[in-house]
Amino acid sequence: FYTSNRLSRIDLASFKLHMKVHTDERPCFCEKCGKTFRRNDKLRLHMRTTHTGERPYLCTTCGNRFVNASKLKRHTRTHTDEKPHVCNTCGKRFIRLSRLTSHTRIHTGEKPYSCQICQKDFAYTTSLKVHMRVHTGEKGNAGVIDTHLLTECRFPELKMCISLKALSSQNTSSQQLKSTHISVNHQTPVWVQPRVSS
Repeated sequence: FYTSNRLSRIDLASFKLHMKVHTDERPCFCEKCGKTFRRNDKLRLHMRTTHTGERPYLCTTCGNRFVNASKLKRHTRTHTDEKPHVCNTCGKRFIRLSRLTSHTRIHTGEKPYSCQICQKDFAYTTSLKVHMRVHTGEKGNAGVIDTHLLTECRFPELKMCISLKALSSQNTSSQQLKSTHISVNHQTPVWVQPRVSS
């Protein structure tokens, strides 16, 4: 921060607001739930998303409403096909910066999300969540195993993981189709395709 008699009020206000990050000062208080915020705009957003449901920002193209201007701006790009975020490697364009960040992992091979149980690494949080089903025994959508397990099973003796498509194409219930197999490499059961007797 520099001192100058040319420093505007806006610069000083921005600086004071920024300094709250370092002091953890949270003067804005939600009277409904007690949550605190550094800035009034964050409190207003919290009120809209958590308590009031107010959506004052209107899309003039389709009539959808949004809680803040940035969400409206991001939405309007779906109508204009504007994709301002560009991959430097392949040129693919994205509406959201977060999608570009995820996409670049295809090129870099970065896998920032790790399973705390088996230390396997993943590029996306969704892949990690699906993988965790191996450890928890949780089933995927509609009570069947997610297709991701088919490609993520890393043990060669378990090549016959059930895919979602295989189960959904059957008239039999998923419970009847599944059998469990406990490998020495697995601490919990892994769903495998039952052998059909001939």
